Amino acid sequence: MPVCKQQIASRGKSKPTDPIVDVHKDNISRIFKWACEAAEIEGLRFHDLRHEATSRLVEAGIPIPIAMTFTGHTTLQMIDRYTHLTHQGQAEAIERAGL
Repeated sequence: MPVCKQQIASRGKSKPTDPIVDVHKDNISRIFKWACEAAEIEGLRFHDLRHEATSRLVEAGIPIPIAMTFTGHTTLQMIDRYTHLTHQGQAEAIERAGL
């Protein structure tokens, strides 16, 4: 039996399909902080992942309007603020475009 299912089963009345933790912003923050400490990562905030995901979507060639639907940005100014493209990502995008 996988470790997660064993953990759930050991809680008593829980079913294998029950979540291990309640999805709540405080739980996510605590788990993220614990994971960073366990991985010895300093200075990374959960919100930083939004910047990274936004950049990777755009670098992968996802059109800006579609990327905005994934990220929840409502203006071009906001998605621009969150998009940090690498030189390699920019070069690959230009190459894919055949330029």
